[in-house]
Amino acid sequence: MSVDKGLETAAPATEKHKLRRNALGTASIVFFVVAAASPLTGVAGGLPVSFGLGNGAGAAAMYGLATLVLLIFSVGYAAMSRRMINAGAFYAYIGRGIAPWAGIVAAFVAMVSYLGMMIAVYSLYGSSTSDTLNAHFGVSIPWWVLSLVTLLIVASFGHRQVDLSAKVLGVFMLLEVAAILLIGGSIVAQGGASGINLDGFSWDTVSSGAPGVALLFGFASFVGYEATALYGEEVRDPKRTVARATYIAVLLIGAFYVFTTWSFGLGVGTDKIQDASLEALQQNAGPAIMFGQAAEYVGPSMITILEVLLVTSLFAALVAFHNAISRYMFALSREKVFPPFLSVTHERYQSPYKASALTAIIAAAVILLAVVTGREPMLEVFSWTSGVGTLGVILLQAATSLAVFRYFRKNPEPGRMWQTQIAPLLALAGLLGATVLAVSNFSMLAGGSGLLSVVLILVIPATALFGLAVAVIMRSKRPDMYHEVGADMA
Repeated sequence: MSVDKGLETAAPATEKHKLRRNALGTASIVFFVVAAASPLTGVAGGLPVSFGLGNGAGAAAMYGLATLVLLIFSVGYAAMSRRMINAGAFYAYIGRGIAPWAGIVAAFVAMVSYLGMMIAVYSLYGSSTSDTLNAHFGVSIPWWVLSLVTLLIVASFGHRQVDLSAKVLGVFMLLEVAAILLIGGSIVAQGGASGINLDGFSWDTVSSGAPGVALLFGFASFVGYEATALYGEEVRDPKRTVARATYIAVLLIGAFYVFTTWSFGLGVGTDKIQDASLEALQQNAGPAIMFGQAAEYVGPSMITILEVLLVTSLFAALVAFHNAISRYMFALSREKVFPPFLSVTHERYQSPYKASALTAIIAAAVILLAVVTGREPMLEVFSWTSGVGTLGVILLQAATSLAVFRYFRKNPEPGRMWQTQIAPLLALAGLLGATVLAVSNFSMLAGGSGLLSVVLILVIPATALFGLAVAVIMRSKRPDMYHEVGADMA
């Protein structure tokens, strides 16, 4: 096996720059990933957008397509995880497989993408919690106030050791998955609005409307998926645990969303779900689609249960995204791309507590900006930021597929052609195709505004250019650190 000289291992990190070892197992990593995917959040916030602004009942097929592409992507991703352990994940893999400058660009794009997804969840959280408090207690609190208060609680979890977050996320995730599967199962058992059918998978339905929007939110359902490798430095057996957790997570998330999207389409009616979802979105009440299904097919009391679980689900997603962003900052600062002080871990918890604090500050600033500019939490903040964030992650996954292919071309593993060459190329083709389809339908997220859609799309390339400028400066000023980008931290 050939290894590029000087590019495979970094100088030993001091204890104050190391994350807590042996804190997590396979189940804990899966909890983080599924919690970031936030099943209940995806159903309450993402499905109405996929149905209403996408292709109606055909969204189920697009979620299935996203699952297939990411399953193929997982093959190369898992193979790379066995060779490299680094809290930067995409950043590290791209930096090793393509070039250090590409890794730095990827890191900035990843942070902006995850921040976008986190802000989207904060907007949905604030809106839903505000509605619930008003409906049950007559208390009127602005969505952004609730979001900012919760941000402080999320930051406290980021300050402490990571296994505490995993335990909390595990409980919340199991409860929300059980609730949604109960609703979907009840719809199927009762025959839906007009009988059981597969009309949502027919070509006429799938190709109607804007399938690219549904596909974009199909991929959004997996955002947080990178966490399997993000926590590689904190698991008991990183060479096996990361790969195992990757496959389990993508199969669980994919099966859940395909079934739920199909069954909810049946519940309202495959010919009515698009109009009903669009109406709910226009009234800033996307979760009403889920609540309506729950009341009709399970019982009115299920609405109250879902309202509580939606709050806990969104909280779990916020904790997961906060941890992911903090670890990106930590990895970047440890390699001197960001200010070095962010790479110091807590003396007791060995958590990236300074990076966690900065993550909270940035999130608070963006939420306040949305308030000052008068943005609607669901139709605007949620749709825009989640769309931009997901587009960034799809591009990162495409770049990672290319990086895996190139890495194993230089460092071949005999007898593993499928894992190291064929699957990464197939994933690259699928992800690039998904990008084209998503971009071509992006104006739907911007209310039909071509100019706004262009501005939103340009957030990602603008971020990439900034990252490239940082990489050029770093290569000139600190060539020794530049060539250590994405080094194996095992």
